[in-house]
Amino acid sequence: KANDRIASLNLEGNRIATAGISALAGALRGGCGLRELRLDHQVGGITSESAELELARAVESTSTLQKLSYSCRHVQARDIVNRTLMRNRDVHGRQRRLSRRRDADHRADESKRELVQRI
Repeated sequence: KANDRIASLNLEGNRIATAGISALAGALRGGCGLRELRLDHQVGGITSESAELELARAVESTSTLQKLSYSCRHVQARDIVNRTLMRNRDVHGRQRRLSRRRDADHRADESKRELVQRI
């Protein structure tokens, strides 16, 4: 079951290794509203390149994740993550700007209606 209410998840300083990274990748692919995932500073856990690539592909499938603190050793995984996070931040910023513009237009329309009603 997807939980779209959690916006930020901090799992730094744990013992997450290959199996844990794969499980997190599965959760991300399952759909969630997560905007930030913090995984740095894992104690003693060595993650395989295939698990890092699996996590990167899962991040690539999300549109909400904007921040990921995890040091990918696998170059391809790191590139996928960086490109995806940049895309997600750009899309989110555009949506936020459009929303602000709509709100400003709506307030301007309301002001005009109030002015017309007074006359």
